[in-house]
Amino acid sequence: GCLTLVSDGRVLDPDLHLSAAGLHDGETLSAVARQLKLAATDRAFALWYSDGVVTRGHPKDGGGQSQQIRNLTRVIEVQATGHAFAAIVADGSVATWGDLRYGGNSGEVQQHLQDVQEIQAT
Repeated sequence: GCLTLVSDGRVLDPDLHLSAAGLHDGETLSAVARQLKLAATDRAFALWYSDGVVTRGHPKDGGGQSQQIRNLTRVIEVQATGHAFAAIVADGSVATWGDLRYGGNSGEVQQHLQDVQEIQAT
């Protein structure tokens, strides 16, 4: 698992110093334990839980932290191919990222990816 830092109901960005995250002297800081799950491509991995996804590794294979991934919340499941990731979100939509040649861009079929209940990597 991991710990998520929370102050006044907002999750703090783990990449920022506490003062840069807007935390001031005297404010309450809480640590919330989260169960992480892991999915991996050949050269990147994604740790995920309901509140979001954190990726590391080769950016072309999904290891970069794009704006799309930073905004991804209410994650139900993440699957990975050798070079791309797909995530189901609680509203039934699917987000994809990684190498475009291996499923990293679902833009052309996004309108068909509604009410998705299960995904499976190949």
